[in-house]
Amino acid sequence: MDTLTAGKHRGKNIAGSPLSRVNAFESHGPILVDVVKEQVHGTSVGKEGTIAWIELLLRELRHHVAVPVDSSEWSEDTLGTLLSAAGMMVALRGCTRLLESFGEVVQRDADVLAWISSSVDVMLSSSDDPTVATCIQLLLRPTCEHLNVIVQVHPRSIPLSQALATTSPPRTMDSLEHVSVTVESLRDLLLRRYQLHAPQPLADAELSLKAVVPVLQNVFTFLSETAKDRSLRGIKATLNDIRDTAIECLVVLVHVLGHSFWDVELEFDFLHAVVVKIADPLVFGDFLFALRPTDANETHRYASKVTEVVAIFVKGLRQAHRYSKTLALRMVDGVAHVALGAGVYLHPHLAVLADTLLDMQAMNSSSSVRNASTRALTRLYCLAPFAEEAAAAAYFNLVTEGVLAMREPALESLSALLHDKTATVAAAMDWLPSAFWLEWLALCSEMFAAIPIFEEDVPVLTYQLGICHAWLTALRPDDVPTQGMLNNTFRPAVQTLRDTAHADGLVGIVDAADSLLALL
Repeated sequence: MDTLTAGKHRGKNIAGSPLSRVNAFESHGPILVDVVKEQVHGTSVGKEGTIAWIELLLRELRHHVAVPVDSSEWSEDTLGTLLSAAGMMVALRGCTRLLESFGEVVQRDADVLAWISSSVDVMLSSSDDPTVATCIQLLLRPTCEHLNVIVQVHPRSIPLSQALATTSPPRTMDSLEHVSVTVESLRDLLLRRYQLHAPQPLADAELSLKAVVPVLQNVFTFLSETAKDRSLRGIKATLNDIRDTAIECLVVLVHVLGHSFWDVELEFDFLHAVVVKIADPLVFGDFLFALRPTDANETHRYASKVTEVVAIFVKGLRQAHRYSKTLALRMVDGVAHVALGAGVYLHPHLAVLADTLLDMQAMNSSSSVRNASTRALTRLYCLAPFAEEAAAAAYFNLVTEGVLAMREPALESLSALLHDKTATVAAAMDWLPSAFWLEWLALCSEMFAAIPIFEEDVPVLTYQLGICHAWLTALRPDDVPTQGMLNNTFRPAVQTLRDTAHADGLVGIVDAADSLLALL
């Protein structure tokens, strides 16, 4: 900290250094903050002025690249000092500002990337020195920000391997801020690569991408060991934030590699060595989605992975009472995520998962667990109706009870069942008797006729209109309730809702009500 303070004081005399030839520093030698404010964040400088200023600053800093770092003799002109690191930071943020402001009009300067890479390499060569580590921390965030902008503005001009190499964690992770910035930037770069949907194959970048896996493993190990240090309990929230970001990074990596992730699974035993150890049930669904077979020859090994994942979930759900409420909820949500990820390959395991969820829900009176269980069971049922009558009856009892209580998760589940394009609709209609629908219509009529419409009621009303429309569309002739109820009670209530929503400017409800009125 003393070194950093001394560097800031030296920054006030920056006009006396070789950097004084830069126009922005000539007059009275303003402190670095003023330069950043005027040249990097100013709106009146313009494109030409910004380019000229950056070129001058880069020219001065480029002379430092070849200078070896001598940790015993610091000087303001030597690369690795806090002052030169601050100068680099200013130059990088100026380049980033230029790209953000003028976009593709500005051609990427390859020298800038080469300068970034060589400069960071020189500093990393002495990264064991605490002062050099401080310099690296000054440079890391602006470097990552600049790379992120380049990837967005000129997505084809920067190899992913170079970006990943630049943002790799240091040899020693002694700074939580350093780790946090590194993981955040790595996640952003991977996310940008995924969003680009580049048509070219990933063969040129796969080695760099796979190298991220052990890096993230080291991060999780570092966080686990740091969390055990009782003297650092005050930074628990920071550790959790870094962990969440690292998990996001891991999920994006899975999707970027896609089917190529089989190589990672075989090399690292990813399922057990990484996914199980990080204890985030939601990652399993992404893992299974990425590994989905592309031909019949891969079906067997994929089915074995699905079986392993199901066994992990069944074991965890059966002893969920030992875990925190948050983890138990994420396990239930994880089942829904696995259903989305594995799809039809989960069919052999639907019965055991449904029974386990129903048993857990019956033993846990928590409303949040009940809501999460309803969603997860609906995901399973949409894959294939439950073969066991007891499981189907328990599930639909859970849904109908929640629907009549106007709970959003239950309404969402019933809507998903009725809008499913498979045989699920017919199976669901068989389990929902006319008595339920008559009670449902009466409740809807009462809510539709209520004036005014409160903001918190809008999601429920939207679900109600959608469910009514889907139900009337799926009705068989012998299931139609008395026409008198529809004409005398329900239709006028829908019309009242439509008129009230129109007066309040609720376009979504107006459109849904018009569609339902046309069907009636």
